Amino acid sequence: MSGVAVFLGPSLPRAQAEAVLDALYLPPVRQGDVYRLVRDRRPAVIGIVDGYFHQVPSVWHKEILWALDQGVHVVGAASMGALRAAELHVFGMRGVGRIFEAFRDGVLDADDEVAVVHAPAELGFMPVSEALVDIRATVDAAVAAGILRPADGSVLIGRARAMFYAERSWDALLDRADGQLEAFADWLPGNRVARKRLDALALLESLREPPTAPFRPDFRFEPTLVWERFRAAADAEPPESLSDSPEAAALAALRLDPGKYLSLSGQAAQRLCALAEAARRGAGARPCRHPRPTRRPAPRRPPAASGRPCRLGGGQPAGRTVAFPSAGRSGQAGTARRPSVAGTRAAGRRSAEAVRRFPGAGGARHGSVAAARSGTPDQRVRTVTARHLVLRRASRNGNTRFACRFRASSRVFG
Repeated sequence: MSGVAVFLGPSLPRAQAEAVLDALYLPPVRQGDVYRLVRDRRPAVIGIVDGYFHQVPSVWHKEILWALDQGVHVVGAASMGALRAAELHVFGMRGVGRIFEAFRDGVLDADDEVAVVHAPAELGFMPVSEALVDIRATVDAAVAAGILRPADGSVLIGRARAMFYAERSWDALLDRADGQLEAFADWLPGNRVARKRLDALALLESLREPPTAPFRPDFRFEPTLVWERFRAAADAEPPESLSDSPEAAALAALRLDPGKYLSLSGQAAQRLCALAEAARRGAGARPCRHPRPTRRPAPRRPPAASGRPCRLGGGQPAGRTVAFPSAGRSGQAGTARRPSVAGTRAAGRRSAEAVRRFPGAGGARHGSVAAARSGTPDQRVRTVTARHLVLRRASRNGNTRFACRFRASSRVFG
């Protein structure tokens, strides 16, 4: 575990920060970045200056506590870092600067005090609005210099507080003054107080000599169910999510819809669990982006039984081979093939002739094939009974070939 990582954005240009401290500089922090940073790189110290909060979920207190529990020092100042340090300083997160002290002591209590709108990473996160803490510091300096009366300063700060944070600017404030602050407008260009910038520099100065020993927390971190879901969702994101990529921004924006995000994160967690279980069992599972079309399984062929083949009606065998026990004395199993049309008709004629040859089986009145196809239900029952009698008699006489033919005929016409 070594090194210092700093989440930096519009509060201080990166070039100025690199001139003060050699560290790993990352874009403004968002939810999940601290967890992934500790998981992947495990620095000795994490400095938080700027962070997202409006279009994406802000950095979570729980992940900062987890970083402290892992022995990582976390320091905050200026913007989002000052807010989180004021909220977590009792757990060991260290705060730097006047903005942190004002939030810690209750002098400031609104998150929009440090909120600004800024340009994307390609333009160096250049701020395009004015932070309320900077307006306060500048007005206080003007009052102390005698440029503004205390009453005029309070009115100016009140107007700034009433404005939406994205619309705050010195031009908008001076336009509403109706020419009453001409002296202040002339004094302003060269005397602005950038309090966020000063606190960010103070944080970097404090990290020039980072602590050598890991942080020792005096609290017990509790891995709740919500934390485990958060970890599963964070682990599903690619490692480059620490950068200011459009994919990371889109995924973070999805978190603003709690229902959809919870549903998708649950599905992702189940998929990760399934892949992990498959890998544990050695199944070699891999993600499948395109589902393969399902194919009907081929019919399974029953195992061929040993014994003498039985050809039905002397015709050519047709269809697949089926197996059934023969009626011979030897107890061997015979095989038969599905009869062809000609073979079936011939078997029917021979079975009818066989019934007429055995008077004990029911005689000609009940042994004809026509009686099996038509007639009253009673006649059909007697016909089936006669067939079983013929089969039994043929088996006793050792006529296995005839028994096979007769059984196949009964199966067709019965």
